[in-house]
Amino acid sequence: MIQTMNWKDVEGYFSYTNLYDIALKHCPDNATFVEVGSWMGRSTCYMGEQIKKSSKNIKFYAVDTWAGSEELDHKNAIDRLKKYDFTLFEVFKYHLSECGVGNYVTPLQTTSLEAAKQFEDNSLDFVHIDASHDYDNVLADIRAWYPKVKPGGFITGDDYVSCWGGVIQAVKEYFTGKSVVLLDRQDGTISKVWLHQKQGEKMEVTLYAIAKNEGKNVEKFIETSKKFSHTVVVDTGSTDRTVELLKEAGIEVHEHPQTRDEFDFSVARNQSLSYVKTDWAFSLDFNEEVDEFFPEGLEVISGEFVAFNHERYDKVGEEEPTLGQASYVRFHRTKNYTWVNAVHETPVFLPTEEHLEEVAVDTTIKITKTIQPSIDKQLFYLSICEREYQNNPENSYYIWFIFKHYFEVKNFQKALEMGQEYLNVSKAYLDPQRIDVFIMSSIALVNLQNIQQASNYAFHAVSEAMNIGGNAMGNAFTHLLKIGQLTQNPNIIVFASGFNPDTLRLKERTDAIDNLFLNNLDDTPATAWSGHRNFAEWIVKFLNPKVIVDLGVDWGYSTFSFAIPRIGHVFGIDNFVGDDFVDRNSGNEKYNFVSMKREKLHLQDNTTLIKGDFNEVAETWDKKIDILHIDGSHHYEDVKKDFETWSKFVSDDGIILMHDTAIEQYEGKGYGVKKFFDELDMPKFTFTHSFGLGVVSKNPAVINEIKNNLGIE
Repeated sequence: MIQTMNWKDVEGYFSYTNLYDIALKHCPDNATFVEVGSWMGRSTCYMGEQIKKSSKNIKFYAVDTWAGSEELDHKNAIDRLKKYDFTLFEVFKYHLSECGVGNYVTPLQTTSLEAAKQFEDNSLDFVHIDASHDYDNVLADIRAWYPKVKPGGFITGDDYVSCWGGVIQAVKEYFTGKSVVLLDRQDGTISKVWLHQKQGEKMEVTLYAIAKNEGKNVEKFIETSKKFSHTVVVDTGSTDRTVELLKEAGIEVHEHPQTRDEFDFSVARNQSLSYVKTDWAFSLDFNEEVDEFFPEGLEVISGEFVAFNHERYDKVGEEEPTLGQASYVRFHRTKNYTWVNAVHETPVFLPTEEHLEEVAVDTTIKITKTIQPSIDKQLFYLSICEREYQNNPENSYYIWFIFKHYFEVKNFQKALEMGQEYLNVSKAYLDPQRIDVFIMSSIALVNLQNIQQASNYAFHAVSEAMNIGGNAMGNAFTHLLKIGQLTQNPNIIVFASGFNPDTLRLKERTDAIDNLFLNNLDDTPATAWSGHRNFAEWIVKFLNPKVIVDLGVDWGYSTFSFAIPRIGHVFGIDNFVGDDFVDRNSGNEKYNFVSMKREKLHLQDNTTLIKGDFNEVAETWDKKIDILHIDGSHHYEDVKKDFETWSKFVSDDGIILMHDTAIEQYEGKGYGVKKFFDELDMPKFTFTHSFGLGVVSKNPAVINEIKNNLGIE
């Protein structure tokens, strides 16, 4: 058979050659493999090629209906093949042939459950499940195929990841009380492939721990120790019955007392580890319990790794345990790790001839830590950190914990001091912990009412996080968004919410975009009118007018303030050449600016600009006006004429606004608005800020309602 392609040329998804390599490496000769879910054969061809290269005689079955599924990608692929009169099964067989593995693979075109019936119990060495990913089907597949696997054989599956929650749920439910290993895929995603060895060889693992006055936790620890082949404990100076109770339970105890002033947790851990005689060790605190730890089935693949990772849960008081932060290695090769740091100690990898690199694998092992907050314990840990910091001021590890302590007890001034010290000694853009320091320092500054500096720290966090990526970047942008919301700064809100699909549709983001692009008047010359924008937008929303007339557009600030709520229609009337009170403009500069700004704000549909004289426009005016704003020439006679000419168009429940009611002289010019407004014998009131804005109506009830809503006496 001539090979014209290889597995990489086959369309489809397959990024876990490591799993198939493990199966092939550890299976016996004359083994039987089954792949459930083969699609176009990419993974099938890989396994076929590896079997062909090996010296082992392996029967390999590929199970699929080759009818596709409800997934959109599957439907599109099958529809594409139909155009050329191909079936998916024909394409699969073609790929086997062209990869030269047709003689090494036996296709079974049927459902997973029907195919399982064709095999005897305890007859298969390897079964891989990658068919339907919903909970019911995954669980049904595992139930059907697990009995078919030999003792010592493997059952595995793909897509152990949160977006396929049914896979996780089914695996955890079926394999409760059994070890499951989670291998990384090779595509850089967070998705895993799961692996369980059926009734595998039991692994020899020693539990090691340190103790001091653990009377309350001894019984639980003794019960937990029964899961391990051996247990050793180093006691650092108990004065209760801890040592006695442990020895009565048959646990190996070594006493290495330490004084409080010189206490070093890493020394105690390493002393305990030194007594471990088995190849594998498991570290546990007395206030921790381990679930889903079953060393059967781990031994056969342990040669590939130096550590097995676990899930960590925190239980505070009577609350339900919650998933904690990623924690350090607990289950590891004895000779490949040592503990460092006097407090908040961590294990670090030690290369050996057998294992030069740190290679770990995830598991479903679960550790639950019961946390009982204690001021004495916090101060003890703090004293060790401060002692070590004094010995080595350049050690950022201890500075971090000192900073964190003062932050948590809300001593924000001290926290800022230590946070800055951390930033001084750590390396920018290389240390993810700096992101947390920037964020927490920013929060401290918010609490100290220094918002500007808090914003600066938030931007520093984003700057460095973008270089690091991952969760650091998500946390930094989330915090910056909070700063934007706190300061109501639309620029920050739009920037900070633009990198996460979950925040792209936030109301705060859309409002901020409106403020920046649909509501932004920052580039519009405002003069004194900017002080009345909030009232203009409020009164439009309050009265819900159909027609608004703005006499005196100038650069458009007042016109757009009425138009931005996008309620009713605004008519802006002006000759756009100026008068004695505004800059004269013989050209079209103002008119062109206002026209372009109207387009930028997308107000063409509810705003009409009328270029002309107030009196001339009034001659042909035929609409009832709900809000009239008079802000043309400010000479007394001109104001009076504008009022008399246009007020007749105002509805009985409408209002008339008059700008500059609070001044009589400005820059040597006499303003007649105040005099005219004072003479008006109508229901009215005036704002006195921003040169004043008078509010007039024919209906006293309208004026009273406005004043009541604004809390004006």
